[in-house]
Amino acid sequence: MLWQRARAAGIPLGRLAILRRPLTAARIGGAWNRSTGDIWVLQSDDPAETLRRLLHELAHAERQSPRPATIDEDWNEEAATEHRARDLAQRWDVGAIFDGLPLSRSLAQIETLRERHHLAADLAATREPFQARAAYDAICNLAHSRGWGEATLEAALYDADEDDVVNAAIVDFSRAGLRASWRVGHGIGGSFGPLACQQDTRSGTTLRAALHQAGALNVDWLSRRLVISTDAPRRLSLLLTLSEAAELPAVLSAAQALLLAHPDQSLLATWRCYGEATESVHTYQLSISVDQETTHLWVLLRPRRPRDRIVEAALQRFLLTWAEVTAIRNESFAEGLLTLWAQHG
Repeated sequence: MLWQRARAAGIPLGRLAILRRPLTAARIGGAWNRSTGDIWVLQSDDPAETLRRLLHELAHAERQSPRPATIDEDWNEEAATEHRARDLAQRWDVGAIFDGLPLSRSLAQIETLRERHHLAADLAATREPFQARAAYDAICNLAHSRGWGEATLEAALYDADEDDVVNAAIVDFSRAGLRASWRVGHGIGGSFGPLACQQDTRSGTTLRAALHQAGALNVDWLSRRLVISTDAPRRLSLLLTLSEAAELPAVLSAAQALLLAHPDQSLLATWRCYGEATESVHTYQLSISVDQETTHLWVLLRPRRPRDRIVEAALQRFLLTWAEVTAIRNESFAEGLLTLWAQHG
């Protein structure tokens, strides 16, 4: 009935899908597609809740708001849409479905989600609304897989759980959803072989702090540091050093900027780790191919002090969060030097 009412009111709509199972552990109630007008809604055991979810998405479709540029714009729109959904309920004579659910409670839930998405964005080193939503969904999936309840998830987001292991482990969520499309021609996953570092609370804490700083960095400097080949297909290279924790945010920022570039295309990415277990100097290479362009990020890891070895563990931990969509390979240090020389020599 609501769907027919919306069409009769001239709201541009595509298709409607009712899902019986949630798509993610975040249990998103529904979504509206700006491009197609399609709507999907998660069915609830409470029929009134299912109708409330549908009304919310229909209100989105009626408002036709532009894509938000910030996280706050995103959640301001959610609040305005909730107001409009209740207006539509009254107009279409179904206002009773909101009995017992005051607007203030719905808006308080939206404010909670606003804050959580800001925290998820910090952990994802991004301020893009789409990526913040994807990060929060992935964090909820991680929490579900670890058996965390709502209280533990909330505390971990704020880095305030009594167990430091939990506060550190939240960085392990999959970052695959931070872009819409990938290619996996080189396979996915892999290992660091004999160079694999032990992961503990310290590596998670180090990575968490670095991600927070990386999200605040301006990546415009990347274009100035790229070495661009003159032959075709075009090849771009960037070489960074990593000797201590203070340099980790720039490395993470560069890697993520490259992994999330060209968002409208499918990207192919491979990590390679070059080195010997008996030596402290290792190199890491991120190779990214899209269309007729290949970009290589080289990281020369050269710890200044024994305590700086934790930086490599944190870097590996970050790489593993992309393992669902990227390949990870381990090769000899000599092979790495040959490859680096071929590109930069």
